[in-house]
Amino acid sequence: MTAAASAHAESSVSWIPTNGLSYKMLQYGVGSVSADTSFMSMDLGIVAAFDGFYISADLDQALDDGSFDGGLGYKGSSDVMNLTIGCNCLSFVQDLTVFAGYTSIDTLVDGGTAFQESANDAGFFVGASYPFVIANSGQLTASMAYASLDGKSLGRLPTDDITFLGDTTGISYGISWTSSLSANVNYSLSAKVNDYTFDLSSVSNSAGATLPATGSRDRVFTILGAKVTYFF
Repeated sequence: MTAAASAHAESSVSWIPTNGLSYKMLQYGVGSVSADTSFMSMDLGIVAAFDGFYISADLDQALDDGSFDGGLGYKGSSDVMNLTIGCNCLSFVQDLTVFAGYTSIDTLVDGGTAFQESANDAGFFVGASYPFVIANSGQLTASMAYASLDGKSLGRLPTDDITFLGDTTGISYGISWTSSLSANVNYSLSAKVNDYTFDLSSVSNSAGATLPATGSRDRVFTILGAKVTYFF
């Protein structure tokens, strides 16, 4: 949360709607192959800030499907939902924000009639962020978090459906610049990387046969974003 948001939250609840656009680059493992794609997404959210604490909810919805490289002929995108609670409540490190929350990431890989895969990685994360105020110009904030998620992928082939189960874990790290457009409006520019890995634990088919499995797949998101927040 920014210093401006904290100031608005000192004595009562402040409701802070946010909206923005992001350019996402996704490195995604399909089987033993890892490929890259990119697409635009829109982020809509709301923050409730009060007495050094905040609760936020946001939905990041893909606006289009990006084409994977490598000549696969696949397209893909992802949608993300986050619920977060955080606070500036550590007296021994002033201005440090600690946070925790729940995330759900839905990723679609579309190979037409030859192959489709839909994946959901959902679970909890914890992290911290620290702001650096730059004179009267704005605020530079660095953040880092760790996520431990339940991963599930459903692969649809012409002859069968395959379900992959496992754990998705990793770190995210980012940096953002926030400044004021007016007394009640801020803008922010950000760059963030979610460096996750999906580790397989089992594979099953549509007939119900289940086998133990090993191996890992990339789930790496690089996100460049621009956002506007309004305080009231």
